[in-house]
Amino acid sequence: MGNVTGKFTAKDAAVTLGYGYNISYFFTVGGNLSYVTSKIESYTSSALLADLGVVFNDIDYYTTVSAVVRNFGGQLTYYNDRREKLPIQANLGISQRFEKLPMELTLTLHDLQKFDISSPTNKKGEKINGGRKIIDHISLGAELFPESDLTSEPDIILREVMNWPSKINGHLPD
Repeated sequence: MGNVTGKFTAKDAAVTLGYGYNISYFFTVGGNLSYVTSKIESYTSSALLADLGVVFNDIDYYTTVSAVVRNFGGQLTYYNDRREKLPIQANLGISQRFEKLPMELTLTLHDLQKFDISSPTNKKGEKINGGRKIIDHISLGAELFPESDLTSEPDIILREVMNWPSKINGHLPD
């Protein structure tokens, strides 16, 4: 396994304050301010970071659009007197919920602060092309809400097409 030459400790901590404000019926803005610190053995680094975001929410059309910039700020103290760039990240997202379907679809464009977030080559060793570099910024998602009431319209259509009788208070009429 190796020779024990001593022991060391490592600690990371963050303190974050956040605030959000409704500008209007449709728009909300918010931000966080964070102090982060890291200690590995006798080396210490700390930074002051901020996140800012804005959300547009149209409840009439069940649509939400948001933009966020995270981790901008600077180091206060450095490991080995070496200043490092902070991992700034810019994201843009849109989600669409459906009125009569208990589901929401989400499209997120992430890491927009840098065009090339892909590895240089694919599994075959071929150079990554521009199309792949764009696709690597896209995340798609879907969320189901099974606790929501499902619409009864398919039942109405089936009853009319199949000439089925309607239920009254949960029972078929005589």
